[in-house]
Amino acid sequence: MCTPQHRYRKMSDTEVKTREGLTYDPTQDCKLVGAARALAGIKDSITIVHARPGCHCGVLLLRALGSNQNDIRIVGSGFRAQDMVYGAEGRLAASIKLSYNNFKPSLIAVLNCSAPAIMGDDVEGVVQAMKREIPAEIFSLSTGGYEGPAWIGYEEALSELTRYMVPGETESDKVNLIGFKQDDIKSSADLLEIERMLNSQGITLNAVLTNSSFGELKKAPKASLNIVLGGDGLESAKIMHEKFDMPYVITPYPFGLNNSIDFLESVTKSLSKEVNEEFIAIEKNRIKERIERIFLFLQGIYDMSVAVVGDAGRAFDLAKFLSDE
Repeated sequence: MCTPQHRYRKMSDTEVKTREGLTYDPTQDCKLVGAARALAGIKDSITIVHARPGCHCGVLLLRALGSNQNDIRIVGSGFRAQDMVYGAEGRLAASIKLSYNNFKPSLIAVLNCSAPAIMGDDVEGVVQAMKREIPAEIFSLSTGGYEGPAWIGYEEALSELTRYMVPGETESDKVNLIGFKQDDIKSSADLLEIERMLNSQGITLNAVLTNSSFGELKKAPKASLNIVLGGDGLESAKIMHEKFDMPYVITPYPFGLNNSIDFLESVTKSLSKEVNEEFIAIEKNRIKERIERIFLFLQGIYDMSVAVVGDAGRAFDLAKFLSDE
């Protein structure tokens, strides 16, 4: 029940948008998927999907295909067909207990999906009761498929995490990354490269929303700047700006040379630093040398039409890289 049938209707011409010559035809997944993706990057958390097995299995499969298969950390509440009549609050309470006893997480997030939401399960009541029994932070989000698309679930989950952040003394040249998704293809390599680029400018990573422990996320206000990759997670950056007076900057996802330079220039400017031009010159020479090795092969794919599939925070910047470089 995570994906209502009306989302498969044929789109009208006015719903197909055009941006700078690119056909932008967004397909949306449900709110559950976005919230689960945001929470999956918290290394010591457990996500409980309170839903019929189809919703749980879909999110589980997405995690298994796109992430480390030994680090899934998603469980189901055991919701069954008969619970559509009698409710499944008892099953949810039991799943919270079992999750804590087996995994000892610092954070347990309960995602309430379409079926129990329609039935009226008192999920928040269960969460409040379990807080008195379990020494871990617990919160719930309403993520019914009819409540909105995936990006809303993602933004709401990150915004919820800001409630646990603790003010601290700001450390200069430390930054947070917001909008990073641990289950993206090649995400681990991307994060290593982004960190290397930042280090070249004398900048260090404080926390990654989300690819950090819960304790690291709580200390996110110690950073002097939030970097919002491609605009994903912007709402949480706005909340942190309001609560902790933390500035933020929206940067392109650093695909390719031009986007990478824009990324570094945006970050260093926001921190009132000068760009390390020597590092950029060295990188240009490295790229030139590699391109020269395969130049003839690249000519064979020039002007080829391609489809870029992905989140808006990455897809447009990848398309720009493919088009311009």
